Order: sequence, then structure tokens, then C-alpha cells
Amino acid sequence: MILRQRVYEMLGRIPKSEVVKHFEIENISRRTTYSIIKRFEKGLPIEDMPRSGRPSKMDKKTLKKLRKCAENQVGTGQRKLASKLSVSRALIRRNLKKLGLTYKKRERAPK
Repeated sequence: MILRQRVYEMLGRIPKSEVVKHFEIENISRRTTYSIIKRFEKGLPIEDMPRSGRPSKMDKKTLKKLRKCAENQVGTGQRKLASKLSVSRALIRRNLKKLGLTYKKRERAPK
């Protein structure tokens, strides 16, 4: 994104060929520079456009609920959480990992 911004700034002042030569000296491929120039000519912004893909099954509300149920809890099973939130156990595991939470198994301590 920083490279894209630099190319965009130079394009208003110097011709395309000079911009490409300048970035070739900096060891940036010609193809990359030309693709950024093409973006500029199409009128696209410097930032990336949102990408498409399969939508997440868990929305923000459900994620918040999962965090509340699992954070600082020992022995809250993934299966129990999955049935409570009506999603798969694998999805629970994946989202716990994304949230930075780990499943803590309750350990029996001898008396």
C-alpha cells in the first residue's frame, strides 16, 4: 500500500515511463508498477477493495457471546458451547483460536 501511494503521488508530476524507470532502479518489477498505474487510470483508491468469499457463520453478536462463555472459564466444554450456540464444535475451536482464548481442561487435584 505504501508503494501504491508513492506511485500515485509521482504519476501526477512525471510521465509513466519515468515512474517505471524510477521504481526499476529501486528493484521493483516493471509489471507491478504498471499494474499500479493501471489502477490509477481506472480511478481506484489506494486502499484494497473488500474481498469476496464465504461469509462467516458466526456474527459479531455470537462471537461476543462465545467470548463471554469461554473467557476465564475452566472446564467449559467445546461440545457444550457448540450446542448452546447451535454451531459445530470445529467452528467453536477455530473462533476460540481467533479470539486468543484457549480451552482449559479441569484437573482433578488430590486431597
